[in-house]
Amino acid sequence: MGKQFGTAGRSMFIKISQFLWILVVITASCSGTAPKLNQSYLPLNYVKSSISWGIQIKNESNLNVAPINLDKKRNQQLEEHWRRGYFDSIFKKRHPVVNVKGSDISNLDVYLNDVLTIYYVQVAFSKGQTNESLRQFVAKHIKCEPLSNLEIRFLMNADSLSPFSQIPLSMLMISAHELMLQIGAVPEYPKVISPYLRKRYGLSALKNLEDGNIFAVKRRSEPTPNRQSGFVVCRREH
Repeated sequence: MGKQFGTAGRSMFIKISQFLWILVVITASCSGTAPKLNQSYLPLNYVKSSISWGIQIKNESNLNVAPINLDKKRNQQLEEHWRRGYFDSIFKKRHPVVNVKGSDISNLDVYLNDVLTIYYVQVAFSKGQTNESLRQFVAKHIKCEPLSNLEIRFLMNADSLSPFSQIPLSMLMISAHELMLQIGAVPEYPKVISPYLRKRYGLSALKNLEDGNIFAVKRRSEPTPNRQSGFVVCRREH
């Protein structure tokens, strides 16, 4: 009798353990902890209708603006993704011999939460307009001065021995894409990745990480394309 009870008890214990393990697996899979930026390359663009726009100016320029880093809980989750190494493969494509350090991640967290506001912008602009006129137009409606890549690098390296290091800017642009996916934007990925095949089929070269900033370089007189989409980075107003 005791032997049968012992066998039944062990069987029940095993079943309970299996049930609890299933619960752990289900909870982990539903926790949403994994990043949505899970490719080794970045989206080219995002589907306009999938974005909740904060500003929409419907005129000849059709300006659409969405701030993307104002949710501190989402930013905190992003920091955890960096600490777990989820974005290392994308980062290594730009910085193959550099490792992301804990201090880099802490620095990114400060700038995402307290110093910078990142906007995703889509705008259709008249042919022949200059980059400077586009910058002024966007600045007028988002009420801040867009920063160039050089300005962002200098700002984010304020406490660094390398005042113009590219690392914080690269991390910021990767983070911007992850935040876009977190807010539900539908990505448009390149169909051809190989530089050789893109050149062979007459496709433009894929941009570097840092080119995600629409105003990466302040070329005042350079004509702007008819349509621009990408990120705009500003100092946050307190």
